[in-house]
Amino acid sequence: MTTSTIHIATAKSSDIAELVQLIRQYWEYEQLKPFDGDAIANLVAEVIAHPEIGQCWIARDDAGIQGYLVGSCVPNFEYGGLLALIADLYVASDARRSGVGQQLVHAAELAMRARGCVHIAMEVAAKNVRAQQFYSILGFATRAGYSMMHKAL
Repeated sequence: MTTSTIHIATAKSSDIAELVQLIRQYWEYEQLKPFDGDAIANLVAEVIAHPEIGQCWIARDDAGIQGYLVGSCVPNFEYGGLLALIADLYVASDARRSGVGQQLVHAAELAMRARGCVHIAMEVAAKNVRAQQFYSILGFATRAGYSMMHKAL
């Protein structure tokens, strides 16, 4: 577990290489398709350069980046305003249960609220009970009668 002070900040271009390595860990953890580091680095650079499409927060201590959260805002008529979406949240295994994830979510919530978001949502793997418990502690709940559906474009 990390023991030094964590600082939450918006990712900068100088963070990309280190952030891509942490994103690789996330992909391995979730057993996602083959990882393309160059494509991910380009996407991270796009998010950093264009905060209107999304934002990436990082949790850093003396050892480096310990976690990250990627979020965006979209108009949503059902909620009567902007809906904040957490696309990715990952904390390095040795930094879990130290408050890093909670700090990242709190920073994203504050920033999204400041941008005018009125509701926040995310997708959690059905098998990831630990993550579901974590989000529940932070006030998130499943939406009865709904499931996230996907289609590649």
